[in-house]
Amino acid sequence: MLKITLLVVVVIAFINSISFMAAMGLRYYSGVAGLRTVRDVSQDEPVMNYFIAGMLNHPEPAFQFITSYMKGGITYADFRNTGWTAWETAEAIEAHIYRHRYTKVRIFSISVGDHVARYLEQHYYNDDAVHLEIIAINPCSSPTALKDSVDAAVMLGSPVVKLGCILAGWISVIPMPFLKTPGDNYSLFLLSSQITQIADCSTPGFTDHTIGVVLSEQDEFLDGDALHEYFETCPVITIPECRHGDTIGNAEAYRQAVIGILQHSKLQTSTLAPPQ
Repeated sequence: MLKITLLVVVVIAFINSISFMAAMGLRYYSGVAGLRTVRDVSQDEPVMNYFIAGMLNHPEPAFQFITSYMKGGITYADFRNTGWTAWETAEAIEAHIYRHRYTKVRIFSISVGDHVARYLEQHYYNDDAVHLEIIAINPCSSPTALKDSVDAAVMLGSPVVKLGCILAGWISVIPMPFLKTPGDNYSLFLLSSQITQIADCSTPGFTDHTIGVVLSEQDEFLDGDALHEYFETCPVITIPECRHGDTIGNAEAYRQAVIGILQHSKLQTSTLAPPQ
């Protein structure tokens, strides 16, 4: 009886893994962040602001430090537990801009979310129809932005997490309690896809539309010198005594840094409003 039970378990586990891998191979997953517009543009404030958070994070709490002060439209890019790629998210934003005929667009990115911004930089490099501005917060724009120890950990950890997803099969898309961050629980497969994005994807090195970069003095993941070189033509504000992407714990410091950058925005004369 025990042998039969073990055989059934092995067969079920095998089918679970094989069907999951087949689905990935057939691009069953959308691989994008779901766009959610919570406030549209108006004639008085014709700028659409897109907010893309960092790894496993929900954009609403991550950007609450500045959205209450923003005028114009607000669209969040929500991560999905069925995986994520920056390129396809950038394409979704491009389609959204085209469909709604937005001509003034601002992108706010945090950490790995900045991969999306780099693809959008490339797409709109010679496009005069859309006036694009990007504010990059603790941007993990490419693997070169990582500290050496973190880069090594990512390169070693990426295949391990991928293998874990294959063995877990469809279970890997279920929200995991140990991957809880402000706003939501996330899946092992989303974690795997985002680590893969960091480890394997070299994004375009365009920074022409980036009007400012916010760095943290005590960033435990990113190499500040490498980022200064990457964004050498962009204004950089460094927040003292602050860790990576802590826009909740250090909300006021991030708010002041972003407000300082937005003072140089050319999209509209009145970017900020009183807190709502």
